[in-house]
Amino acid sequence: MFACLTAGASQLYIEPYDALPSTSTCASVDVPDGANPGTTVEFSGSATNGSVNAFAVDVRDDLSIVELSREQLDITISYSGYATIDNHNVTAIDWSDAIDCALLSETTIHIQSSVTGANFSIPTPITARDIITVTVNVFGGTDATVSVEFGDGLISATLRLASSLETVFSRFRSAM
Repeated sequence: MFACLTAGASQLYIEPYDALPSTSTCASVDVPDGANPGTTVEFSGSATNGSVNAFAVDVRDDLSIVELSREQLDITISYSGYATIDNHNVTAIDWSDAIDCALLSETTIHIQSSVTGANFSIPTPITARDIITVTVNVFGGTDATVSVEFGDGLISATLRLASSLETVFSRFRSAM
């Protein structure tokens, strides 16, 4: 595969290749791990060598965005099309006209709602042989992880929540 990208007076010829490298000493790509639905996501690509840089991002299976820059080797692509909670495979490629200056990044971006609040309660007083109940409320999030460590080194609990809800952790506390 090869490409010739043109923008104004800038042109970048990309040599034929079988595969792009996943590491580079002169090119970098930044794809965020996640975002909230309906927000703008920024992808960036940059090169430290060369005079022309191109950055391409496959933001969805059916949409790719390509930008070309001359002299300015840092490129940011903004995209606001992730409207619903989902996971999207993202391929991002940065090319420079410098020798061996290209980078391929393949990752998944998670579009999720942020946790807007959380609280917990523990009844008091606690005696040595009580059953300890911890109630955790998580508000407004998707795929939240709640962890409780009871502090005695014996039992801890972790729960992944698919949506906002109340979670109750209970355990019998032995005599100390």
